[in-house]
Amino acid sequence: MKINKLYISSLLVILLLIVASSCSTKKNKWNRRVFHNITGHYNAYFNGEQALKEAIGDIEKAHIDDYTEVLDVYPVGTAETIMSASSKLDRSIEKASLVIHKHSMYFRKKEEVKWVYYSYLMMGQARFYSHEYSISKQVLGYIISRYPKEKVKQEAIMWIAFNESVLGNYDNAISQLDGVKAKINSGEISKESYRMLPRIYADVYVRSKNYAAAIPYIKEAIERAKNKDKARLFFILAQLEQDQKKLKPATQHYLMVLKKSPTYIMDFNARINMAKSFDGGDSKEVMKQLRKMLKDIKNVEYQDQIYYVMAEVALKNKHQNEAIGYLKLSVQKSVSNDKQKAFSAMKLAEIFFEEQKYLSSQAYYDSTMVFLPKDYPDYGKLEYRKDVLTELVTNLVVIQTEDSLQALANMSDRKRNKLIDGWIQAEVEAENLRKQQERERQEQLQFMAENERGDPRDMQSVTQKGGTKWYFYNSSSVSTGKSSFMAKWGNRKLADNWRISNKQSMDFGSDDDDEMMADGDSTVSMVTPSSPESTNRKTRDYYTQNIPFTQVEVDSSNAKIEIALFNAATIYKEKLLNNPKAIETYNELFRRFPHSENTPHAYYNMYRMYHIDGNNSDARYYKNKLVKDYPNSEYAKMLTDPNYFKKLQDEADKVKVYYKSTYALFSERKYSTVMQNCAKAKVDYPTSNEQLSKFEMLNALCVGHTADTAAFIAALEVVVNQYPESEVKPKAEEMIALLKIKSKRNDKSTGEKIAGKSTEQISSTGAGFMGQDEESIFDYGPDDTHMFLVLADKRNVKISELKNRLSDHNRKYFGTKSLTVSAIPINRNVLLVGVSNFINEKKALDYFKTARRNSLLYSLLKKNGGNYFIISEGNYSKLYKSKDLDGYLRFYKKHYPEGK
Repeated sequence: MKINKLYISSLLVILLLIVASSCSTKKNKWNRRVFHNITGHYNAYFNGEQALKEAIGDIEKAHIDDYTEVLDVYPVGTAETIMSASSKLDRSIEKASLVIHKHSMYFRKKEEVKWVYYSYLMMGQARFYSHEYSISKQVLGYIISRYPKEKVKQEAIMWIAFNESVLGNYDNAISQLDGVKAKINSGEISKESYRMLPRIYADVYVRSKNYAAAIPYIKEAIERAKNKDKARLFFILAQLEQDQKKLKPATQHYLMVLKKSPTYIMDFNARINMAKSFDGGDSKEVMKQLRKMLKDIKNVEYQDQIYYVMAEVALKNKHQNEAIGYLKLSVQKSVSNDKQKAFSAMKLAEIFFEEQKYLSSQAYYDSTMVFLPKDYPDYGKLEYRKDVLTELVTNLVVIQTEDSLQALANMSDRKRNKLIDGWIQAEVEAENLRKQQERERQEQLQFMAENERGDPRDMQSVTQKGGTKWYFYNSSSVSTGKSSFMAKWGNRKLADNWRISNKQSMDFGSDDDDEMMADGDSTVSMVTPSSPESTNRKTRDYYTQNIPFTQVEVDSSNAKIEIALFNAATIYKEKLLNNPKAIETYNELFRRFPHSENTPHAYYNMYRMYHIDGNNSDARYYKNKLVKDYPNSEYAKMLTDPNYFKKLQDEADKVKVYYKSTYALFSERKYSTVMQNCAKAKVDYPTSNEQLSKFEMLNALCVGHTADTAAFIAALEVVVNQYPESEVKPKAEEMIALLKIKSKRNDKSTGEKIAGKSTEQISSTGAGFMGQDEESIFDYGPDDTHMFLVLADKRNVKISELKNRLSDHNRKYFGTKSLTVSAIPINRNVLLVGVSNFINEKKALDYFKTARRNSLLYSLLKKNGGNYFIISEGNYSKLYKSKDLDGYLRFYKKHYPEGK
């Protein structure tokens, strides 16, 4: 027994000595190579590999596929989704570093511990998934130079190509992959590299939108892929074929998706896309399948997509009215898919636009822009069209409203009262319905409350008898109930009267509302006052208060119609390029208002349209009529004087110079001379309205410095009344308000303080406003190099801490951007801390948004007072020189609405 103990003890000592001697990496011995390969692999490397796999799994799990686009071949996450995996990625990098530092045995340009170079590869991959692309490429490049004869080299090259693909350097990526491809038959490529190669090729071509080139590589990737990845790859292949109008193979590959046990959402979209592959002809079977999908309770949240595809099928069969019905249902049924709601509304808007039903088109474009992502390719064009139609509709509604009101005025009292009484009755019925629905809601809430506080024994007996749980404890029942609720009511916010569906926000208008509205529902909306004196909708007074009964009221109503007709016609011509509608509307203006003050302009536009269309006879008619009836109008001069525009520009230049010299005199307190110049400007430049408003404001400011408060107010009121559309009007009104406070306090002298300011001080603030350059010193260039700027106050934050957090943020989420952090003082306490090297406005805005989502960085920015924004490098130089922060912030608010 003692001998055995001695033997075992001796053996343990020998083993410990062997292990101790094996720990060193200084000598290339067999026992040391074995030790470090085993311990390097099964300790740090294994843990790091598991952390990386879990991180990739987290990123893929957090990834939300957009099925309206070709799916990502490899989801790599966003700045938001990688945050959830950042700790695991950091752990993977840490473990890789541990293997490299503790187990490397590099002798005669050969690494004896293979897990060292695989640790470098793991580190490069972790950096890639951390979106630290620049660092990832550096690590992978090190593998290529350090281990040129190992198979890991080709895998590193592929991951460099993957980096280049994500960065948009597609040619570089393909070049790298071609190099790996050439090595396939040489035995230098690992099984993993062989499996990944076609998939990364496909990733490059999908990201670069070269879908035709991606197809053969996706097919090859499917052949080499693991079974769990094939559903996604088949789906992408089908999408690519669908894009290339290869509808039959696309349908076959969507069927393959269904056989690969995909997720429910992928299964659903495969079926939807098969229906989209319908190319005309007999659609009965397709529509049958779509209706079957509608009835499936699991598809309640996806009914908007189903109706949209049904509309597409109807359009392919030339059944436009049927398609419109399906699209309206798609918009109505949309639960949580804002993008689909936007697409459905957009399709309706386009259909109505082509039909020239502009009121309906505007309503749907308006809805489109509410839900459409701002990075949608044609977002700017769609927004412009929406704005144009909104401008048009505003004028058309004025015409319809005033015509409806005048029609009511011309009715007999008996007929008008009968019509209004019908509206009142409808309002009473609607109110009764609302009350009934509210009672039912309260009863439901009471029932639920009673169940919650009921006898537990009663609940237990119900459970035992029914063999199941109470409804709200049964997740399956709740899920089914939720689906049933959504099928009937849609996705409702928690609010009173949740069952009332025809709220204003959901009202897209009638398709026929481009005609003058004469039906009851339309007319009642026309005559309903926006700011009624009577607020009781169940009285006649409520509906009659805006009706023009007197001649003065009729004249006012006609004036509104006259302006709206001219505006609508001009919008048709200038912005919608619809000359027939413009001509029709101008003719209506001439018929109803033959002596309108806008007639010369309308004649000129009629001449231009006919001239461009080659209708010389009608063009000549309107030219002669314009010159004969309005010879002194600017439009007649434009047709008769070839130098007219040059003369206008010369006058504009002169008046600007004259204003600057006059303001310089004002700055020198030569008020009498300034007032003389202002009077002279009215005589010399009578048509320069915008500049004249500024001269009038300068004149008022001179009065403020030389006369009493009453005179100052009177002079400012001239500005407000004579130039209501000018940019100086708001400032004049602000000053009037301050001066009136002074008057109420009976402060007669110009030197006494009022509301913290004297009369002269008020005048001086106006002077500062008038002294601003007509154009900002800052220039808007969205494609210019930009920077993220923090106005850092040393009294609020430590500058070193702020710079460190910015640098950490840059390394974590923008490693590839080569961003630099700098700080320049502008006074004793304030520094401009900037992050530079964003290639354009969009990239800087992306950084701005991620900075807000980084809680550590954002907390420091808030502590500093929230003074941070983006700025082009050119404007940064101007800001530093001018120190005009207020001026830049005004400019910023106008040009960077997203950066708030």
